[in-house]
Amino acid sequence: MRQSEKLKGRGGRMDREIVARYTNQPGKMPAGARAAIEAVWNGAPVQLYALADLDAKLRLSETWVALGPEHLAVARRRAISDEDASGEWEIRSVPRSSVRTVSVSPGLSATVLSFLAEPDEPPLASVRYTHRQRRAMENLRFVVEEQLRGRCVESAEPDGTYAESVAAPIREAQALVASSRVAVIWRLLGYLRPYRREWTIGLAAAGLITLASLVPPYLTGYLLDDVVRPVRNGTLDLARATLAGWVAVGAMALVYAVQQAGAFVRLRKLSLLGEWVARDLRTELYEHLQRLSLSFYTRKKTGSIITRVISDTDRLWNFFASDVVDASLSLVRLTGLGIVLLSLDWKLGLVMTAPVPLYCWAIYQHWERIQRLCLRAGRKWS
Repeated sequence: MRQSEKLKGRGGRMDREIVARYTNQPGKMPAGARAAIEAVWNGAPVQLYALADLDAKLRLSETWVALGPEHLAVARRRAISDEDASGEWEIRSVPRSSVRTVSVSPGLSATVLSFLAEPDEPPLASVRYTHRQRRAMENLRFVVEEQLRGRCVESAEPDGTYAESVAAPIREAQALVASSRVAVIWRLLGYLRPYRREWTIGLAAAGLITLASLVPPYLTGYLLDDVVRPVRNGTLDLARATLAGWVAVGAMALVYAVQQAGAFVRLRKLSLLGEWVARDLRTELYEHLQRLSLSFYTRKKTGSIITRVISDTDRLWNFFASDVVDASLSLVRLTGLGIVLLSLDWKLGLVMTAPVPLYCWAIYQHWERIQRLCLRAGRKWS
């Protein structure tokens, strides 16, 4: 029994992490809202709740709908001013026994849920929410409708029920793609198979640029250690030093020319490759959309579907044309520069390479924050 409770608690934590990561919404009802609702109910507990994430003007907001043993409450967040010290949450509570009808008005991008005493009267409470909150609202609606039919539904743990209902569609979407991020990357790389020749040429050009970038540090070290310092010490003739210096400068110019030629080949090949792959993805996605049922389009926002076809394929173009190559070659460049530095002066090389793990950790943390912001921007763009 304890083992099952541990697994359930672990699953609840994972669901809350998924909600916070992919929706940028609370993984459970805020403690202040729950305390305010239970205070209005004279200590009665919250048994089930859901988030209504739109206001009356269809702007993103935070409104919680909660069910208790005998009441239904709507908690809306409001700004606190110095003149208004009544609290952060505005609570509207109605007895569950006064609810006679539940009305649902679905739309393309939002749904209106109303609790009514009589069909022709103004609703006792009305909330609006996006499709992301549909399952949580359906749970709440099911319990109320079962009460109207004279049946009693046992309430489960409210936090776990809410997190599971919001995270379930995200889990399903992840399961349709792959069970791991590595598998997703391999699946995307499969689109490169028809263009192996262009991919090989572009990758070879990028590799040439990386190898060429390792030469200037070595030449600079050679000039300082074997030319400038011996001339200052009087152990090297000035004429020979001048010749060696011009040879090093000429080698740097040659390296620069090689880098520019490689950059041209890489940009041309990988840019065309990205466009071809994006074309294939858009064609495949469009053909798939033609086979979907009408019920799918009633559940999805039009802007979200358009974003999938246009913006998401452009992001995949960047992934194929630059991100994959840059990530792999950055690792090669970092390793090569570390080897060059250590070979020139191992003490100075250690000083230069020691902070690298800290930089990598900071970059990863920054990338996590940027990813959350990009997800929010993508939802607003949809």
